[in-house]
Amino acid sequence: MAEQFLEEIYQKALIIQQLREYIKFTYDGCPRDARRLYNQAASGIEGILGELEQADPALANEVFQAAVDVRDHYEEDSYATSVVEGRLIPALFRYMQYYADIDVTEGKYRLYSAKSGFLTVCDTESGRLLHNEYDPLWEAGRIAESIYNPEIECYHILGAGLGYLPYQLWRQSEGAVKLVIYEEDETILSYARNYGVLDWIAEDALEIVYDKDAEKLGAIFTKAVKDKDSVFYISPWKTELYKEVQNGKIRVLATNAALERSTGFRTAVNLRKNQKHIQIRFEEIRAALAYKEWIVVSAGPSLDEQITFLKESKGQRGIVAVNTVLRRLFREGVRPDLVVAADQYVQMKEHIDGIGEQTAGIPMIAEERVNWQYTEQYQGAICFVKVGDSSEDGEWQVSGSVAGLALESAVRLGAEKVYLVGQDLAYPDGKTYAAGMPYVADAQSRGTMLVPSMDGGMVPASEAFNWFRIGLETQIAGYPDVKFVNLSKHGALIRGCITDTV
Repeated sequence: MAEQFLEEIYQKALIIQQLREYIKFTYDGCPRDARRLYNQAASGIEGILGELEQADPALANEVFQAAVDVRDHYEEDSYATSVVEGRLIPALFRYMQYYADIDVTEGKYRLYSAKSGFLTVCDTESGRLLHNEYDPLWEAGRIAESIYNPEIECYHILGAGLGYLPYQLWRQSEGAVKLVIYEEDETILSYARNYGVLDWIAEDALEIVYDKDAEKLGAIFTKAVKDKDSVFYISPWKTELYKEVQNGKIRVLATNAALERSTGFRTAVNLRKNQKHIQIRFEEIRAALAYKEWIVVSAGPSLDEQITFLKESKGQRGIVAVNTVLRRLFREGVRPDLVVAADQYVQMKEHIDGIGEQTAGIPMIAEERVNWQYTEQYQGAICFVKVGDSSEDGEWQVSGSVAGLALESAVRLGAEKVYLVGQDLAYPDGKTYAAGMPYVADAQSRGTMLVPSMDGGMVPASEAFNWFRIGLETQIAGYPDVKFVNLSKHGALIRGCITDTV
């Protein structure tokens, strides 16, 4: 249980949570749940009116009149919810400002009141917030909704925070889930119990895994989350804190999980639409493309330097192109043997608008959730594959970049040697992409870090590019019998690749 004075504040702050949930259940068509939540909130409002009348009579009257208006029009859902959302909740936020005066810095952590009355934490060394500073409990509720699945029994959470997320998961499941929290910081664990809501969770539903060594804790976490019957969550704060832990595995896990959550609806649409496309089995592609050497072509600046090599390689080496470079290759008279595509976003369509007819006869290997508006225009047969974090159930293990799918395709097609073209993963000479790409980017704003370059120096890169680089290195390390050649002269150094003059 939180400190007694905080417990009293938090119980008042819960009124806002209950009202928000009343709105949600009303919209979801769950009148019994909506009534239960509103009755709880109404009881809480009744309990604070006397105190509020002494402190701010005008605000007390505003709260009272709004509550009466909801009561009198409760059966009119649209009207009642608009009163709650537009009048009652804003008034209660103003009421909670009487309790929002906590602001204490201890070591590197600043612990202070959010607008809703619940506390939040800031890491003063990095400047990052652990929680939303407006309403952290509601924020946690939205995250819980995005990851909760009634069929999942166990949730692994890297980072205790103040306990808001595990509490919301526990509530949402009505106490049916097991929660495992991994934390390396004793101070945060103490905050979660004394100033947060961690102790609101039943003891038998909660397990704390503590190790002050982040590397050891990361190893325990990454091993645990491989369980198919569990779900994991890593906060943005912990993702940044653990970006180098386990050789970048934590960051990869967090990024992939966030992508999965953000594309849930889009995934369902893409899967359904893609089923209608002409399909080809991978074995058929392998039988038709028997090259020992393959060239993976990406959209980085160094592609400009290798056009001649690509033209000279036709018929001698297989060429597998990521979807972004097709327009440029066709313009140069280079027809790839294979195309790969993975992105789910509608922007994919820009890469094929107007050139769909030129793809006839070129097979494509695509992640099964790839954007359907791209595959709809693609004229070649498509082999849809499942990409994941394990080799179970036929999943392809690839890095976060679409180039990872191209590399994996080349290896599975029997490559003994793979050339990387345009895989710069950096901004050499301030360039973002090769000429002729359908978009450009500001290298100065994106190049937030320096990484080792192929020429022995350092080159600016984005965090995303660095993550892609780490993923490719891990992928390459899994194929020690294949020779990988990076033809980028000034891009990011990709360990496991050699340089070669062609």
